[in-house]
Amino acid sequence: MAEKEVIITYDTLFDLARREKFRAELQKVDDKFFDDVIKYFSEKQSIIASQEKNTSVFASSELEKTRNQLREAKRLLKEIYTWRETKIVQGAIFQSRCNGKGFDFSALLPEEVLMFNSLQSTLIGFKEKILHSLLNHQKPDLEMKAKGPDDECEEAESSAEEAPDTEAKASAAEAPDLSPAAPKGLKTPSDTQKGSCSILIKSQLPEFMGPDMKKYGPYKEGEKAELPKEVAEMLAKSGNAVKEE
Repeated sequence: MAEKEVIITYDTLFDLARREKFRAELQKVDDKFFDDVIKYFSEKQSIIASQEKNTSVFASSELEKTRNQLREAKRLLKEIYTWRETKIVQGAIFQSRCNGKGFDFSALLPEEVLMFNSLQSTLIGFKEKILHSLLNHQKPDLEMKAKGPDDECEEAESSAEEAPDTEAKASAAEAPDLSPAAPKGLKTPSDTQKGSCSILIKSQLPEFMGPDMKKYGPYKEGEKAELPKEVAEMLAKSGNAVKEE
């Protein structure tokens, strides 16, 4: 069976923007929505390039019309993204407070799933480090430092001093790494030192950012993994995994 062709036009973008604005839930779009939008923009740009070669009076008016269509279509896309982004952020906040229950993922695009999981894991991670520490009469242990103008100047000076070694570092970076990579989920010495936990994945997870600002995943439903304790606890509390004894 041939794949369903999704046609993106100014009218379809206008309709989607209107629905996203006036409806509380995320609107379902085709998984290839971004690809279709890029195709539409590219086609309009090709038409503009062709019309620019025509010097007739009528061609000039058509050229301006096409430019306006492309400009307005991009404006609508920005509105669509903003409304969807707002709903995703609100959903991630709700999900992080309700232990992973109640959010409908069916309307999320693949890229938006990554955004959602990254936001949720970040919120849960900071909640663990800040709120839980305070409730246990402890000061939150966060390694954070705001950069100021002086810091940026120091970094710029440091980069300038290290410039002569750039070629050597580049050569080292290009050298192939022949050391065997640790399989995903395998316990390493560093994991043993920090404390790790074995978990069973309950639902498919794309790659996400953990509380330690490291990337994990992707994982399939039913897959077992050995992860740092705080990452394992985050997944267990969100309902995406269970700890194994």
